[in-house]
Amino acid sequence: MAENFDAEIEGIEFLEDLDRNDHQRYRYEERGENDYDTMDDRSFITRYRLSRAVVYKLLQVIGVALQFESGRNNPLSPMLQLLIALRYYATGSFRKQLKIMILSFK
Repeated sequence: MAENFDAEIEGIEFLEDLDRNDHQRYRYEERGENDYDTMDDRSFITRYRLSRAVVYKLLQVIGVALQFESGRNNPLSPMLQLLIALRYYATGSFRKQLKIMILSFK
């Protein structure tokens, strides 16, 4: 019986850690950091296969469709949504981009 209780406590602690990590994600977005602002041109093209000018024009065209009307649930900015999609198109995997984002929280 005590073993079950310990397992439940560990499960609760795990969920609390996940919750803390969610709040860190929101802090990342509030700082407004993204690869468009922080990477040099060569690294940006290597990662996304497009220049900053092309990404900016693309954002102007589709950015309105990516904008959320309210701030509920801390939505990602249109630029960040676009960068995640472009990274997926460039690599075929969104996990690499998410890993980069998660590691940047620490």
